Amino acid sequence: MFSPLTVLLVLLVYFGLLFLLAQWVEGSSSLSKKISGSPVVYGLSLAVYATSWTYYGSVGKAATSGMLFSTVYIGPTLTIILWWQIMRRMVRIKNRYRITSIADFISARYDRSTSLAALAACAALIGNTPYIALQIKSVVATFTIIAGDPVHASSWIHDQIGPITVVLMITFTIMFGVRRIDPTERHQGMITAVAVESIVKLTAFLACGIFVTYIAHNGLDDLFHKTQTMGHDLGEIITLSGKSETPYATWTTYMILSMSAIMFLPRQFHVAVVENSDEKHIATAMWLLPLYMLLISLFVIPIALDGLRIGFAKTMADTYVLRLPMWYDQPWLALFVYIGGVSAALAMVMISSMTLSTMLTNHIVLPVIRAVKPLEPLRHHLLRIKWFGVALVILTGYWFNAAVGDSVMLVNMGMISFAAALQFAPSILGGLFWERGNKVGAQLGLISGFAIWFYTLVIPVFAESDWAFQSLVQNGPMGIELLKPETLFGMIGMDPLSQSVFWSMLFNVGLYMAGSMLFEHRATGMTLAKDFVTILNQGSSPTHMAGEATIDLKAKTKKIITTLTSYVPIDEAEAMFLACASRVGLSGKSAVSLTQLAELLGEVEKTLSGSVGVAEAHLALKNAEVYTSEEKARLSNMYAEILADLKLTPGELKLRVDYYRERESILVRLASELENRVKARTRALEAANQELEAFSYSVSHDLRTPLRAIDGFSQALIEDYGDKFDAKGLDFLDRVRKASQRMGELIDDILTLSRMTRMEMKRETVDLSRTALEVVNAILEGSPEPHVNMHIQPGLTAEADERLVRLLLENLLGNAWKFSAGTDTPTISFGTEETLGTTWFVVRDNGAGFDMQYADRLFQPFSRLHSQEEFEGTGIGLAIVDRVIRKHGGKIRAEGQVGKGAAFLFTLQEE
Repeated sequence: MFSPLTVLLVLLVYFGLLFLLAQWVEGSSSLSKKISGSPVVYGLSLAVYATSWTYYGSVGKAATSGMLFSTVYIGPTLTIILWWQIMRRMVRIKNRYRITSIADFISARYDRSTSLAALAACAALIGNTPYIALQIKSVVATFTIIAGDPVHASSWIHDQIGPITVVLMITFTIMFGVRRIDPTERHQGMITAVAVESIVKLTAFLACGIFVTYIAHNGLDDLFHKTQTMGHDLGEIITLSGKSETPYATWTTYMILSMSAIMFLPRQFHVAVVENSDEKHIATAMWLLPLYMLLISLFVIPIALDGLRIGFAKTMADTYVLRLPMWYDQPWLALFVYIGGVSAALAMVMISSMTLSTMLTNHIVLPVIRAVKPLEPLRHHLLRIKWFGVALVILTGYWFNAAVGDSVMLVNMGMISFAAALQFAPSILGGLFWERGNKVGAQLGLISGFAIWFYTLVIPVFAESDWAFQSLVQNGPMGIELLKPETLFGMIGMDPLSQSVFWSMLFNVGLYMAGSMLFEHRATGMTLAKDFVTILNQGSSPTHMAGEATIDLKAKTKKIITTLTSYVPIDEAEAMFLACASRVGLSGKSAVSLTQLAELLGEVEKTLSGSVGVAEAHLALKNAEVYTSEEKARLSNMYAEILADLKLTPGELKLRVDYYRERESILVRLASELENRVKARTRALEAANQELEAFSYSVSHDLRTPLRAIDGFSQALIEDYGDKFDAKGLDFLDRVRKASQRMGELIDDILTLSRMTRMEMKRETVDLSRTALEVVNAILEGSPEPHVNMHIQPGLTAEADERLVRLLLENLLGNAWKFSAGTDTPTISFGTEETLGTTWFVVRDNGAGFDMQYADRLFQPFSRLHSQEEFEGTGIGLAIVDRVIRKHGGKIRAEGQVGKGAAFLFTLQEE
């Protein structure tokens, strides 16, 4: 019908257009961003589920097994109903732990186990091979049909279409999806291309169905009548599962496999979870994807009936979709149908090989590199390793197709991979809803399930074309009939697929539950289990504070970057570190607190997880030894205080402490530290006070996240929907923003106040005059007032903590600036005065002043003598000043007169 060169050129043009689309989508235009972030694109990309298995194979299944093909559409629809509870959990977990694949998800849930990740990766690679082989088989087989009979139209392209297909699939997969090292970065271009491919294959299939039903025939009645006239029994094609001896068991098996495949096939997990940019898109997918599957299934029966009516053999039923347009001499419709079939195959291969390559690299290659030291330099070539992984995955599928493809129909090959994906269901669903599920149970379940799957389904496939396996299948190992793969343990009342699913699930679920109940969680596993199960009920994770910024960040930076350069080039490692520092608010800082360092390391680990997986990143940072032994002890003490604030039971406290000991290797001295704390009664009282303040800090700190959200969403409403509000509505939104911003300021001040008693004093000679000048210059930058008369007495010094004194002057001079700004000639001074033999430092202004009868309230937290409308503020500033001075052992007093200004006199040491 078409020459091989013509078909190949059409495909290349089609692929080129898809690539240009992907390039444009990944550009910076607002339209491309809007398209790539659309929930419709997300929903259509999920239709990668409809591969050539669906496009061609469903017609083949209808011709041989009646309505059994419909389970492939009904099963996912039933599962999608539950997505708002299941898929949202998975997406939130992906965001929190930067999950890269289904193997990474399982590893993250079960104690970040590297062995479990490797096991899941191997299972996914082996289980998905038949599916990739199916896509290659469909492209090659249909090319032979569309490009003419190879006996009469032989050409080099025709002869080499298999290798050409493999090369094109490898090339386009790398171009679309493996250009960057971080697989958690969304591939907007690739996903948009997949969405377009979904539209193309749906349109092509509908075009064929409409032509067959309403153009070649006068509707369904006409088609049914002609089919019956040709002597075909319509009852056979509308039976539950054709001539199956166990129709209900077969139907149930197909339904279960289809229900699990929509979530647990590696490509479905990647598109639905890893590529999800907004969990709200799930709501759109919940109606769009079932609608898509309904539409693509509408003409399966008519196409199958017409193929049988014409007299095409049932063994060719997989290609009826393509053969019918050719039979009716519709070459361009046939070419369009062929492009739709290639779209179905290419989309699946791109997504699958990309995510399988990620699993291969992160969970198999990297652990081997870690174990074999001479291979260490390979860490610098992770992107090339992933390219190699893509090639290996696709070539393995090509080999499988060459070995067994001719003996297995498309749908049957697809169901083998569906059965493999089902083995992930117990460990994932159990991990999402059952806290008791642990690593041992997951390992036992996966190993047993995949072993039985391989033994009962894959080996019989090889036996079709390899005599070495035929004896095993026919007689069982060593002649033991009970162990025959297709009738395992003597089960002869089910078809081979159903009995494989039954036994694999029985052992998988049973051993998962048994292992989880017989073996205890490690502490880390328990914490992760709780996090996964309660993910929908959680807000943002709390972050606690441990001391002041006394840790030299430069030395820590060197260690962290050195660790990162084990995986990426030095320039990328530095960029990665700077991005992490920016996200946790440490850009440009030379010193950090212990908590800030812990937060930074956590962010680095999450970022590195995107490239090498959760388990590998955790081990890398753990082995980097960023903490010193003294820092480990301090962090251990901080965690103990946090746990006390959480009011855990003794058993829960022990488990949580164990978690931090294992994960960070910092709690080895916790017991002795706690014992030392209770030996002295005075230290016990101090510790109780510290715990109270830490709790205050934690509560205040955790309020920031919802406030940021309120402010951000309010701003978004004003910017994006401002034209839809009247003046009153805009005023309300503006009030919401101002209130949230003021609350944020209040929280910041509370945190600062809480921090005062936790700071360790470091007295040194401080140049107070220079510090005051720097504070004033900083105030000028924020709110310049060029007419202010500022007088700073030179040469003022004190033995004090420079950080605390700066905070003191920031509040006193800031208040003086604020309260004097409304006068005609604002005047502020900072100097010393002698009173009753005591030298006082004094900050004076000629501003609003205050009534002296209220002077005792000035230094109480949240106490204000002026309204918010008169002067903005939170009422915390002078409380901070009082804390700083008392910490130095000094005194403070205030003098003022309404309308004539105020003065604050203080000392910084005991008299």
